[in-house]
Amino acid sequence: MNKMSSDAYLGGLNGKENPFILTSYLETIVESSGDAIIGNSLDGIILSWNKGAQDIFGYSPEEIIDHNIDILSLPKRPDEFSKIFEKIKSGNHVKHYDTILVSKEGKQTHASLCVSPIMDDAGRTIGVSTIAREISNQKHTDEAPRQCEERMHLAHQMVRFGTLEWDIQTGVILWTPELEALYGLRPGSFPGTLGAFMELVHPEDIPQVERWVRKSMETGLSEGEWRVIWPDGTLHWLMGLLQVFRDESGEPLRAIGSNMDITEQKRTKERKRHLASFPQLSPNPIIEVDFKGEVTFFNPATEKVLKSLGLIKNNINAFVPIDLDDIIRDWNKQNESTLYREKIINGKVFHMSIHLVPQFNTVRIYVYDVTKRKDAEEKLKHLNRLYAILSETNQAIARATDRDNLFQDICRIAVEHGDFRFAWIGLTDEETGVVKPIAWSGSCEYLLDNIRVTVNEEPEGMGPTGSAIRNGVLRIVSDTHTDLRTLPWQDEARKYGIRSAAAIPLKLNGKAIGAFALYAEGKNYFHGEMAGLLRQLSTDISFALSNLDREALRKEAERALREETLERLRTLEMLQEKENLLILQSRQAALGEMLSNIAHQWRQPLNGLSLLVQDIPLAYELGELDHAYVEGTAKKAMEQIVHMSRTIEDFMNFFVPDKEKVMFEVSQEVAKALALVKDSFKRFNSTLSHYPPCSLHGVG
Repeated sequence: MNKMSSDAYLGGLNGKENPFILTSYLETIVESSGDAIIGNSLDGIILSWNKGAQDIFGYSPEEIIDHNIDILSLPKRPDEFSKIFEKIKSGNHVKHYDTILVSKEGKQTHASLCVSPIMDDAGRTIGVSTIAREISNQKHTDEAPRQCEERMHLAHQMVRFGTLEWDIQTGVILWTPELEALYGLRPGSFPGTLGAFMELVHPEDIPQVERWVRKSMETGLSEGEWRVIWPDGTLHWLMGLLQVFRDESGEPLRAIGSNMDITEQKRTKERKRHLASFPQLSPNPIIEVDFKGEVTFFNPATEKVLKSLGLIKNNINAFVPIDLDDIIRDWNKQNESTLYREKIINGKVFHMSIHLVPQFNTVRIYVYDVTKRKDAEEKLKHLNRLYAILSETNQAIARATDRDNLFQDICRIAVEHGDFRFAWIGLTDEETGVVKPIAWSGSCEYLLDNIRVTVNEEPEGMGPTGSAIRNGVLRIVSDTHTDLRTLPWQDEARKYGIRSAAAIPLKLNGKAIGAFALYAEGKNYFHGEMAGLLRQLSTDISFALSNLDREALRKEAERALREETLERLRTLEMLQEKENLLILQSRQAALGEMLSNIAHQWRQPLNGLSLLVQDIPLAYELGELDHAYVEGTAKKAMEQIVHMSRTIEDFMNFFVPDKEKVMFEVSQEVAKALALVKDSFKRFNSTLSHYPPCSLHGVG
């Protein structure tokens, strides 16, 4: 395939037979460029102004031509261009000079300047060529990792980034104030429903947003792009990422998401439809091929980039899409004026913008190194996954009732939501120093059977897990295949596709008792921005362990207290039984005494009844058996019977426990008691006397 340099290519167009083609060609490049290309006199007066300059700074050619270029400078840098032009007058070039310029509306724009002298045929400097490339988006991308680390604070506003939480069960959606700002809403004004969100989306984009939501529900994670119309009527582009979490039955439970304003990126893509930089000064590779696939032009930046990749000029086809023939054949079917491809060359990621230039039978390819942006996007995905792990772990901690189940849940969450290759938790054997696996999850099912990890100062204790426990801090290994700390396990790491590792200590009451290890496929997976979240994860799990330990001690104390209480109750019951037995024995002894008293009590009334009965015949014989005699005898007999009946009632009441309390006359009860026992005292020639006091009552 024939290859020629840019000079040879332009030289071929510079013949006398085709001056119009050359002029038309150069005008096409300048006018289609997305960069600002400005022609100046030596004293800074603007003489030419292309469409790219108008897009970036807002001035039309009629407004800006014949003005000094200092109009674009910051007020605090009034002589910036004057100093640059002095260097140009001396024959020097100024390349890749980063500065901040001001547009017509007063907007500050980050720009990279390439300033070169314009010379006549005699080699005299007669003017100045100024090319300004807007690099605002690049500045934002370079700061993305730092902004991600501060995302919970002011970074959302700086990068126009907002987050949401969606309770799928209730339908309630919570937006951060930063997210409301991306839709042109005042803080707190979003109604919090899916329908309200759809009303903010451009009507033409509603179907694709609905597809995006459905895809997230089906796959768990999806991203999309759409337009929104602000209340003031302006149109903005947003990119969204939505991750759906499911319950144990697999039903969608909740989702977290993020939106980013990509309006400027979209505008840049639109400008790329007509992008063509000034070939000799563009810092990015530009290649042209004819419809046969032969390279007809490449700029100096192409050779420079190839050299940085360790390639030579003959490798220029590395930037040509392998499906170029299909692209050319199907161009009209694609109904696209610009196509895009991405290609990885020697570890670098390049974005290719492919344009058809039919008037020259040429395909023009603009190549951009997007490695840093891709790295930033990948790091952002890693951070989002780690945030998901942190959120799910905290929920598992809130539900945890025992340590082993909590450990298993944490390992499962790390693999399911963090996309880690493997995760495991090990606790230290205090006697041997060996870290024994307690819980694990992931695709490396037999990994733990083939490795030995300790906390001792030995090769098996130098890895991230042993070191994290021994020192009580986070440990990260960026490349397990080459790091000497992982030497004992490198064969296993290659076998299971593990390239990065991290371990956080698990502490109980301030002492490291084990570690939580995470293994990932990619090299340098655990970048600096993740360290803070990993430390927070360590703190949360350690806090949960301390709580579970305190809860276990509390339950043990309750169990011991219950057993002690039951033992005391059993002792009391035994004492009560003994007391009841003594009471029973006492009552039985009293009963014997009472029976003796009753027997003695009944002898007298029985004798009295016997005398009354014997007196009746005698009274009859003597003629004394009249009505008065019968009544008197009957009354005396009844008194004896009542007395005997009362002794029976007292005997019956003797064993009645817990009688109802009633009020009684004390002297009467004393008299009754004396009546029961006084006859027993007669046997001993003793008498009892009772002198009733004044009225005295008691309750019992």
